[in-house]
Amino acid sequence: MNKLLITILMLPSVVLAQLNVSSNTIFKTGNDLVMATNGDIVNNGTVTFGSNAVLNLDGDLTLDLASGLTVPILNIINGGNRSLQSGSLTVTEQLNLTSGVLTVSAVSSMTLNANIQINEFDGTSWIGGPLTHLGNGEKFFPLGANGTYAPIQLDNVTGTGDISTTMSVRAGGVSLGTLPTNVSAASNSWAWDFTSTNFSGSGVNIPVLPQDEGLFADENVIGVVLEYDQQGGAVRNLGGFGSSLTTFNSIISNDALIGDSRVLLLGSELALTPIIHNILTPNDDGSNDYLIIDAIAAYADDNEVIILDRWGVEVYRKRNFKNFNDTDNPYDGSFDSLSPGNYICILKYAGTTAKQMITVLN
Repeated sequence: MNKLLITILMLPSVVLAQLNVSSNTIFKTGNDLVMATNGDIVNNGTVTFGSNAVLNLDGDLTLDLASGLTVPILNIINGGNRSLQSGSLTVTEQLNLTSGVLTVSAVSSMTLNANIQINEFDGTSWIGGPLTHLGNGEKFFPLGANGTYAPIQLDNVTGTGDISTTMSVRAGGVSLGTLPTNVSAASNSWAWDFTSTNFSGSGVNIPVLPQDEGLFADENVIGVVLEYDQQGGAVRNLGGFGSSLTTFNSIISNDALIGDSRVLLLGSELALTPIIHNILTPNDDGSNDYLIIDAIAAYADDNEVIILDRWGVEVYRKRNFKNFNDTDNPYDGSFDSLSPGNYICILKYAGTTAKQMITVLN
């Protein structure tokens, strides 16, 4: 059977409004391939990209990849909507989300290789639909749905053999029934679907999207990650503490995600035991700039905070400490002068004394 070999090696980039690779055809390029607005990529043959080659998806496009497509670097650029209607798309080295959305249909698949570099830009570009990450370690999923960027991160995927983890986000929570003890409410705005193979466990980092901010309006609650088993209906509280995920506030689970098929969502837990955050980075970047103690508001008139350096010298003391905020208690710069290193934070409240080592970083 004859095969037609089309090789593009002369130009630094090739701009096409439409690429149609028919059966028994090999399309080969070692350069940038730019798919312009209102085109189609149809692959029923073989497309081969050279090392570090780039596929730019520019504007409104449809992709029909019955024979699959593997590209080292994929750029989503210049706005518009791309639709992966069938087949598989694999990115091996780098995914750059500049502007625009790539929607993955239920009958297609998009896969990111292990150790891939993902670059986000202004939160207007994302993957809609299921996205699969291979391998273990930290896995970031730049997902979105219904016009909202909703990324999620698995902090330390562990397992054996070939690990394949798929995440997707959906608007609307799930019908939970009975919540775990001390969980006062759960999101009905967003949920993330998780499936994996050869998976042992991972921490989870979920963004607090605007629709869910009301869950944490009460100072006496903290954000927690909930793990919902769709088959058994059971809800597990993975705990949580505040952090940041890209440009969003987020909640990181204290316990590891378990099982190979779950739905993840946010909940709020009534916190009566204060929790001292153990990281300070007083660099005015909006994350960990000052000391935070979860549930301290429950003891607003009966607490004292003392911080000692590693030699036992007192560097901070505050009676009736309350968390800083942008309204009635703006940050006063109390921690800006602390040198990098380890300190001991002593919290006295309601006749109880708690201690926590905190680390100050540049």
